[in-house]
Amino acid sequence: MMELATVKYLGEGKASLLDIGPEQSVTEGITRVHWVPVASALPVKVVTPDGLIDALAENNISAEGVNSTVQMVRWGFARVDLAEPGEFTLYFAHR
Repeated sequence: MMELATVKYLGEGKASLLDIGPEQSVTEGITRVHWVPVASALPVKVVTPDGLIDALAENNISAEGVNSTVQMVRWGFARVDLAEPGEFTLYFAHR
């Protein structure tokens, strides 16, 4: 469902539809979010020049081995440094 629509978060679990498709978010520089299903998400740590970020990844990260390069949608690329069941550490590489 990537690039389905642009919505504005109104708070308290409510949102407003702004545009069908990604065009408005691109032209207006609106922050984008990548949704990850909570039921199958896996916790990852991402090491960046600015510090450590705790994040969630799609469960297919578990198929990646150490030294694999993965794409983090809308954010950049990272190298897998640690890949053990339930524990993943990625090093941010570039946008």
